[in-house]
Amino acid sequence: MYHFEWESAADHQQNLIDVCYDLEEKKSSSGVASNIKQGLYESNFDFFTLENDSIQALLEFCRHSVFQSAHDANRSQWPANARVGINVHESWCHITRTGGYHDMHVHPNSSWSGIYYIRTGECDVHTKNGSNRFYNPMLPGYSDISTRWCSMNSSFDMQPRDGQLIVFPSWIMHSATPYSGTTDRIVVAFNCQFIDGTA
Repeated sequence: MYHFEWESAADHQQNLIDVCYDLEEKKSSSGVASNIKQGLYESNFDFFTLENDSIQALLEFCRHSVFQSAHDANRSQWPANARVGINVHESWCHITRTGGYHDMHVHPNSSWSGIYYIRTGECDVHTKNGSNRFYNPMLPGYSDISTRWCSMNSSFDMQPRDGQLIVFPSWIMHSATPYSGTTDRIVVAFNCQFIDGTA
């Protein structure tokens, strides 16, 4: 798990917010996995392809951050002459209103994923309001006092901040806890595939 702060976040925040509401108004919707979502709008999966200066600036920041994350995680595995490319093949925005949530899921057909917080609204990790929850994939099949170190760390919630990017392996199960607030929670999420051009 990696997190980054976008230095240009404040310069682009309002423009990104306007784009998200415009997509909702135009009814650009993914229609994916609606059975595990409630009270949120999800755009089509082509957010980063839109011709908008703020979106393209955010894409560049996200691509750079994902590369840094994957490079760090694989620092002892990649050959010195590795030529690595990143395909951000899916991207979308969420607008979450009071009562909205996204149940447990993973992001298939991808290696790394990210969540960028455009506007967090009243999200609060202490009250479990609208935070992203990540689940430990290494849960024991049997539990007693000796496995408490694992069972007590079965999940953790992230405290989101405006302008923050969370990068994580796509296979990690995660969710967005129910949100309550007078200001909409708005995020952009995306999935990546890495291309090995070494050979």
